[in-house]
Amino acid sequence: MVNIVLWGSVFLCSPSVMASGEDWYSFWSIGISDNQYPTELQATFDTAESLGVDRLEISIDAFGFYWPAKNNGTLRGFVVSGTSDNLSENGAELSINTYLYSYSTMHFFGQEPGGGFFLRGDVGLTKGVVSLDTNIGSISTTSDWGSGFLIGVGYGIPVSSESRVILGFNYSRKTIEDYYYSATMFTIGGLW
Repeated sequence: MVNIVLWGSVFLCSPSVMASGEDWYSFWSIGISDNQYPTELQATFDTAESLGVDRLEISIDAFGFYWPAKNNGTLRGFVVSGTSDNLSENGAELSINTYLYSYSTMHFFGQEPGGGFFLRGDVGLTKGVVSLDTNIGSISTTSDWGSGFLIGVGYGIPVSSESRVILGFNYSRKTIEDYYYSATMFTIGGLW
């Protein structure tokens, strides 16, 4: 088993496979988000922020793997997108992370995948993780599975024959244990 993983990694990372840039693509991004929660939780975050508690809201796309469709302007694949919302003060930190494990499609209106304006749509399963770290210990809890979607628009800038910078503006909505979590995100990423 270890040999299969090792040889598979060598094959996928070899220059001949990576240089093609047409058979498959990898997508990663990071950005800022504006997270919205169920009423009571939203009130807690808003109150903490108004009292001067440090807050950091970020978004990510990770482990994105896409394959071109026949028209060569559409990419279809899988990606994990998520948001992280952290409140921190005096060594204590409360964080809420929500994840969308999704089937994803990006359609580019340029000459090639990764070039020009694009539309994005994801649909899949969601998870939430809440953790509290203090000086006396840490606790964490993970939600049951839910469902969600992400829609977005953006612009791809080719910087070489194999890589593109991707600017995206996205909206996601996740249902986790019968509650709705949404986020508006601006991301900067790479498509290779």
